[in-house]
Amino acid sequence: MSSSIKSRLLPALVAAFNGIALAQLPESKINASDVALGDDFGRNVAIDGDYAIVGAYLDDDGSSNSGSAYIFKRNGTEWSQEDKIVASDAAA
Repeated sequence: MSSSIKSRLLPALVAAFNGIALAQLPESKINASDVALGDDFGRNVAIDGDYAIVGAYLDDDGSSNSGSAYIFKRNGTEWSQEDKIVASDAAA
């Protein structure tokens, strides 16, 4: 890539990240303790400070494809699973 292209792209990249807290960018890969093929783990993610909620809308723990949500907490650069939420009245 030529230096003139780099010099034009760099401000655009900086602008794209303007306002995003760099601490919220992933430092490590998040894995669920019991994720299975086909659960669609990670299709929906919400991060607030040191917490992340990761959806697995096809998880089968409550019923076939009933879904679940995993709660993770960040400590430094590592994420650990804190809990898993499955609806008490889960249905397909």
